Amino acid sequence: MKDAPDLMTLKNRTFMAVGPSRIACCSLALLQGGLAGEQDVDILHKLSRERVATALTTLEKTFPDALRGADEQEPEVLTTARKAAIAALRAFRDEAEDVDGTLGPLALHSVEPAITGFLNLMIATLDARHDASRQDKRDTAMEAVKAADSVGRAIQMIAVNASIEAARAGDSGRGFKVIADEVKTLAGKTQSLLAQVSAAMRAY
Repeated sequence: MKDAPDLMTLKNRTFMAVGPSRIACCSLALLQGGLAGEQDVDILHKLSRERVATALTTLEKTFPDALRGADEQEPEVLTTARKAAIAALRAFRDEAEDVDGTLGPLALHSVEPAITGFLNLMIATLDARHDASRQDKRDTAMEAVKAADSVGRAIQMIAVNASIEAARAGDSGRGFKVIADEVKTLAGKTQSLLAQVSAAMRAY
């Protein structure tokens, strides 16, 4: 599974690329009906068409390619919603080429629900994948902390045994006992730090 931040970036970029197409379609419908003011009509017309084109490119290529690049499978329900949004935008684009076309109903009753349906499903899907990825990483890290804690306990036991043996050796083992005690102290500090890391991860 790809890193979760990549999925969140994909979600945000897709939303920003596809979402404005709903407004763009409504704008084109207003322009066709002569309901928009004369000022900046050409700019609005061009911008709206560009937004529709961007949304189509994102839905047809950018989004599915990014999912494949992240080793993610697109759920069938999301594929269906994406294809419905593509079909609605294509129909609107084709109708916009017809001078006598009626864009208003298409914008409100076809494009709007199709795009909104896809975006809602896309957000829910990627958020769920993001949460699952974070949980997987948390579980893996917790296992590593547990393993390190076991090693720390083993080192402490070895240090205790070494201290006992050094005491039996009398004066000749005095220097060795100092080292063994230091190792035991360091192992205890390591376990304390691991406990803090574990608590922080549970709270995250």
